[in-house]
Amino acid sequence: IPTRAEVTDAAEGGARSECIMLNRGSYVLDAVKFLAKLLVSMERNVYKKTPLLRALNIAKSIDMDD
Repeated sequence: IPTRAEVTDAAEGGARSECIMLNRGSYVLDAVKFLAKLLVSMERNVYKKTPLLRALNIAKSIDMDD
């Protein structure tokens, strides 16, 4: 699970860049899927090239009792 800082960096950086480079790891496919979903979502929150960040809901899907 990415940290809030990592998600924010990817969202802000992805909105301004033409590509994002990922390093190797065990979860590269999951990371690509997550980034694709994040960047598509960010496209809906961009107004005149000014990113408008919305609340992160990723923590709602985590069950802290396990």
